[in-house]
Amino acid sequence: NTEQGIARLSNASISVSSDIIQSGFEHRFPHGEGWAIWAENLISSIYIPLAANKNLEIRFIVAVALSEQIRDQMRISVAGVLLEHKLSYFEVGPHSGIWQIHYTVYCPAGVIPNRQYTQIDFEIPELVAVDFGELKSELGFSLVGDILISEVEEIAIE
Repeated sequence: NTEQGIARLSNASISVSSDIIQSGFEHRFPHGEGWAIWAENLISSIYIPLAANKNLEIRFIVAVALSEQIRDQMRISVAGVLLEHKLSYFEVGPHSGIWQIHYTVYCPAGVIPNRQYTQIDFEIPELVAVDFGELKSELGFSLVGDILISEVEEIAIE
């Protein structure tokens, strides 16, 4: 029964260092003072217990988009519905020279099914060869820190 068991979220901060349910992402890796999960497929998914029938803003923090093509052509679907997103850049600390990319998805009420877990898919056009010491692979991008979920009054794309 979807009303029992797992509390569905409309306001939350979920760390990628937690046991977030995922497919197509590599294991967690240390990144700066926190953790990252790396996409290893062209389509990678996470599963979050999102509240149904609420307007949600969901922000995904990306440490490094490993190519301009990945950064600009990322597609994000929630429960199988491709949604528009906003791309923003934030410097991690004043004059740090370390930047994050935030993908903000606006999910209107009615998109999220009345189920315990909602599948969120990240689709990218290519994988990029990377070499981080022990990690030598072809990867897409990394989610770091927290996934931020906020209930909003109405959806407005700028």
